[in-house]
Amino acid sequence: MRTAPTRRRVHATLGAVAVAALGFGCTESIVAPGSCPGLCPSGRVQIVDTTFTGLVVGDLSFRGYVNPSEGVFLLLADQDSLQSAGVARFGSRGSTWYPGVNDTAVSAGKVDSVSISVYVRDRDTTVRNVRILVYRLPSDVDTGITLPELQRYFVDSLLVDSVSVPDSVGVGIVKQTIRAGGFSTIPAADSGAVALGFAVRAASRTALSISSTDDYLGTTLLAWYVHAQAPRDTVTHIFTTRPEFDTFVYAPAPRNADSALVAGGLPSARTILRFSDSLPPEATDSLGLVRATLILTPTRPASGRPREVFRIAARGILRDNGAKSVIFADTSAGGTTQLTVGDSGEIHIEIGRLLRVWGSSAGDSLPRALMLLGEPDGLGMGEVSISGHAAGATAPRLRITYVRPYAFGVP
Repeated sequence: MRTAPTRRRVHATLGAVAVAALGFGCTESIVAPGSCPGLCPSGRVQIVDTTFTGLVVGDLSFRGYVNPSEGVFLLLADQDSLQSAGVARFGSRGSTWYPGVNDTAVSAGKVDSVSISVYVRDRDTTVRNVRILVYRLPSDVDTGITLPELQRYFVDSLLVDSVSVPDSVGVGIVKQTIRAGGFSTIPAADSGAVALGFAVRAASRTALSISSTDDYLGTTLLAWYVHAQAPRDTVTHIFTTRPEFDTFVYAPAPRNADSALVAGGLPSARTILRFSDSLPPEATDSLGLVRATLILTPTRPASGRPREVFRIAARGILRDNGAKSVIFADTSAGGTTQLTVGDSGEIHIEIGRLLRVWGSSAGDSLPRALMLLGEPDGLGMGEVSISGHAAGATAPRLRITYVRPYAFGVP
């Protein structure tokens, strides 16, 4: 049986500006149609602030909207609380090219050298002597690989080279020419196809993000400097290859969304909060509603990359289809809040605009539900876990501020 919404606290204050605007305009009788005393409020305008509990009557979480292989970064970390490594599989390099206009094709022969370039998206610039270790992986590596499986390849015999990140570089491209023989064991059948694993090491434990192939800033590239086969072996060419696929794997694994209410993270998660159909009229009064703050209680500190700042949004739902619900494209139909990894206090999100939509004639057909998600979804690893509707004192609450209705008449 549903519990009726309850008010946690109520207090009223004088709306001084509103009183002045209304009161000073109605201090004398005017002999004319629409006489002012008949329109004056019979009392003072009151602003009421109150908190409702029991308005959220259902909730459910889902994970997997955006996966690490679809994100814009690869996370590398060797911290006690976070272990992570990257994977990239490159397509086969070219085997022939045309040295000049109207020239005949020549075939690739000896590989003179190979260089690797990596775009560093962010890192802790207080950590010194940062290196990105590059290891050879089987060319058929895919998204199913786990961190323990990947780490089995992180051995000296499969180390290709390391890419140094200068202490002066916080964001930008870093390059390294692979030492001689680094790729000499590529099977001929692979035609230059390469899969690499990436780990980070530094003077102290750290975390670092590099751009993925989905990032507009850049991506990891391999540049092959090759000679043509004899008799034209003096002709050289550079083949550049980029990842066909990349991802990262990490531990501890994300919490299962079936057993917790979570939003954000990677794979990204979303939570639906369903409200009672009998919302108090003050909450959806498009004229009187001043503010409406959704209050959520975390069940653990916000998690993610070290020092990560991220946003959690509450977005209105157009069609409630569970995990495949259609949400408002207009981000103004809801609200957002900014969090930092490690935050453990209450989460406050302003949703007054959404409630006003619910109170309008256009909102009659809308489900009384909203979706909590990372904003933008999948951009980072910031994640929150919150108490659900059955959690008693820590269940979601709604604090609203509104103007108490008043009657017009002769004072």
